[in-house]
Amino acid sequence: MVIFNRKDKILNEWIVKLAAYILVLLLASYFMWPLIKLNFELFNGGSDTRSKIDWYLLAIFLYLSGIILSHVNFKNDLLTIMISGMGGFCIEYCGTNTQLWHYFTNETPPLWVIPAWAIGSLTTQRLAAPIIEKLDFFINTEDKLKKLKIIYWITFGAFFTIMLDFVSPFFHHHLTVLTLLIVAIAIFNPVDIKKTLVIFLVGSLLGYVLEIWGTSRQCWIYYNNQTPPIFAVMGHGMACVLFYRFNLVIRSLMKWAYSFKFGRPEAIVFKPNPLSIKRIYRVQWKKTIINPEQLAKLYWVDGLTQLEIARMYKIRRATISAAAQKFKPVG
Repeated sequence: MVIFNRKDKILNEWIVKLAAYILVLLLASYFMWPLIKLNFELFNGGSDTRSKIDWYLLAIFLYLSGIILSHVNFKNDLLTIMISGMGGFCIEYCGTNTQLWHYFTNETPPLWVIPAWAIGSLTTQRLAAPIIEKLDFFINTEDKLKKLKIIYWITFGAFFTIMLDFVSPFFHHHLTVLTLLIVAIAIFNPVDIKKTLVIFLVGSLLGYVLEIWGTSRQCWIYYNNQTPPIFAVMGHGMACVLFYRFNLVIRSLMKWAYSFKFGRPEAIVFKPNPLSIKRIYRVQWKKTIINPEQLAKLYWVDGLTQLEIARMYKIRRATISAAAQKFKPVG
């Protein structure tokens, strides 16, 4: 009888993840062969093999691979890949057919660029997740949230202005108008300002790295010949935001379809008793039990300190802290 310990289980999970990623890379390489061929043609000036390697591209590839493999969730990642792949195809179709940019292969669009959108979207999610968690910890009052909203509107207002200026020569094309409409709806109807802002900034930073490589190698060329234009850099961040929004929509539709077919699952409800309430909230026996939502409202909304609330209701500060964490404002 063979007994596997925790290390063996983790090793087996990593082997499965690595094998799945290699399989995806092989499939992507099949479509990206023209790009790989171009890379060797551009760097064939020297006799040494090292002179034929694009070290910048290799560094990007290794970094993105490490980020993606750091936290793999096949169920979530598969949905992200599908959404970003289809979304990337739509973006490339609009951009190449309206002549905003073109590729060295003159395809509209080339299929080999679609996997890059999926890889970029996955990387953006991985990098944005820890930042969002820390931001949730620091942005915990109404005043801080209002300041964040100001930053949001300034950032996306600037992006939309830059976008209007960049696509202004192509207003006559219906795809340009449709794209502007979709972007405007996403900007002026935010779901979660913190997540949206972080995803946009991280996606833009990653987009800058990718645009520097692509435009400097003339893999793709914009109509104004900038390397790269600021809109293209910020456009990567906006694309990640759109992928995130479509992900939420599809998940909501899936939940609705599941509940429509199978019905909503009944929740298991445990009726509290005086002893359990006493243990959870640490309220002394035969004293008035304070609603934890009311405690959280006094702390988050009214701005009272834990010490002031404790003196007001004559309860422990630990009770207030637990209530504040449980009913922390969202958004």
